[in-house]
Amino acid sequence: MIGWPVANGAKSIEDLTPSAIRMFILDSRYAQGRSDRDRVREAIRTWHPDKFNQRLATRIAEEDRAAVKEGVDIVSKCLNGMLASASK
Repeated sequence: MIGWPVANGAKSIEDLTPSAIRMFILDSRYAQGRSDRDRVREAIRTWHPDKFNQRLATRIAEEDRAAVKEGVDIVSKCLNGMLASASK
């Protein structure tokens, strides 16, 4: 099971919405003194498709890999959009 970056867990790809991801990543309860930008950058490193694939691809069942890849791509694009918005 993947610990997707949304508050209530994701049961499907449709649960990985930009607003749900943003709320989870920027939740002040988990800030631990880090800025929003730092938390987004850390999440980008965690959810980068290549890094994710290196760490976990062999642990994911073959029949689930396409869906997991799609989810990781959604999360990665959202996080990159958040970082771009923060940089403006």
